[in-house]
Amino acid sequence: MHSTGGAEATGCRSLLLTAQDDRRVWTPATSELDIPSDGEESRCQAESPPYDILAVFVVPDDASGPFWFNVTDEDGRIVRFPVEL
Repeated sequence: MHSTGGAEATGCRSLLLTAQDDRRVWTPATSELDIPSDGEESRCQAESPPYDILAVFVVPDDASGPFWFNVTDEDGRIVRFPVEL
C-alpha cells in the first residue's frame, strides 16, 4: 500500500488482517520471513516523504477471504480496506 506521507501523515500502532466472515485475525509476519523491501520503509511513519507499507500475512489454507486490512493510527483511529483474493 502506498502512503503519500507529508506533514499530515501519522504513524501506525498496528496493522491487522481480519477475515470478514468469522473475524479471525492475523498480524504481519514480515519480521519472521525473509521479505526483501528494496530499502523501502515497511511501517507507517509520521510526517515523512512518500513510502510504501509492506504488510505480509501468513494465513491458513481455509482462510479464503474476503478480508479487512485494518490500520490503526497513533490516536487509535482505524482505517479499514477490503481485501479479496
